[in-house]
Amino acid sequence: MRTLNVHVSESRISRVVLESGILHKVRHYLAPLVEGRNIALVTDTRVSALYGNHVRKSLDIPSSKLLVLDVPEGEKSKTFSSINALATALAEKQFERGDFIIALGGGVVLDLAGFLASVYMRGIPYITIPTTLLSQVDVCIGGKVAVNHAGGRNLLGQFYHPQMVLVDPDFLRSLDQRDLKSGLTEVVKAAIIGDKTLFQRCEKCLQHPLRPQVNDHEEMIIRALHVKKRIIEKDEKEKGPRMVLNLGHTVGHALETATDYKLLRHGESIAVGTLAAAVIARRRGLLSPGTFEKIANVITRLLPGGPWKTVPDTAILDAMKRDKKKQLDRVPFILPKQVGKVATVWDVDQKEIQDALDEVRRYGPEDI
Repeated sequence: MRTLNVHVSESRISRVVLESGILHKVRHYLAPLVEGRNIALVTDTRVSALYGNHVRKSLDIPSSKLLVLDVPEGEKSKTFSSINALATALAEKQFERGDFIIALGGGVVLDLAGFLASVYMRGIPYITIPTTLLSQVDVCIGGKVAVNHAGGRNLLGQFYHPQMVLVDPDFLRSLDQRDLKSGLTEVVKAAIIGDKTLFQRCEKCLQHPLRPQVNDHEEMIIRALHVKKRIIEKDEKEKGPRMVLNLGHTVGHALETATDYKLLRHGESIAVGTLAAAVIARRRGLLSPGTFEKIANVITRLLPGGPWKTVPDTAILDAMKRDKKKQLDRVPFILPKQVGKVATVWDVDQKEIQDALDEVRRYGPEDI
């Protein structure tokens, strides 16, 4: 068992527990927090079918105290209308401020349930049990909770931290290659931002076809979480240093918005955005050609296939104009300077972005 305490304020800590087999020990960790409380288990239909019964059995609480709320799988559920429906269910069950929400699922469920917890009765406690690699290495800590809007991805949101996060690498056994690659993109992102050793592990891992072996991923999960922990403890609400966690996300989020969240996994979009950021950094002389090649060799193995390449630059650039991080009509770009070090710049122009996208389109899984 490994533990990680994220100090988000003087009085608030998010406790992360990483342990294989935690799925069958949920009550052991949560009983001191939830004893006697109502619990809403928020999950999606796919995860519910795979793990819902296991979690309910492991919780071992009276059925009268447990409300199971399933939402459809995918980004289409991350809307304000979903929040309204879920809040209605809580109100009908007469949930109070001391009652708990447990989020069981990937990034969409964690975002959705966290946002619900933040607004219901001005805030009730919640716990997350992330089931995908992407949610285990990134989404589960940091407190960013949100829903999508026609104006942009995660446009409606705030910072609201879980009391506890239970990370079980055994969940990864149910993931396919595409979901594993999507999660590994966020691991690579963390490595480029602040962990050379983690980057080397990613290089080694990606030399062979991916297999959801727990032993291969435990160390990567904890190292990626440590990178994020160091940053958010310095800057909880993204006033400055925390912006570096958006490496790859400026282009990535715009690509997701331009394709209506239907074409790519989140990590696939971030892979495109990360390589685009590396291209811009190399062209500006911030990143050496040799280091660019190291990054490109890793990211290429995580890039999505061809269909995204037909998305027009104008659609991506238009979506970027609605980036929620925009200030004075400028959008911040996080550019790698070397593995383990990045810079935040505010003067990347449209021509640089278009040229970078043209170059990124020449890369792809077929190049491996």
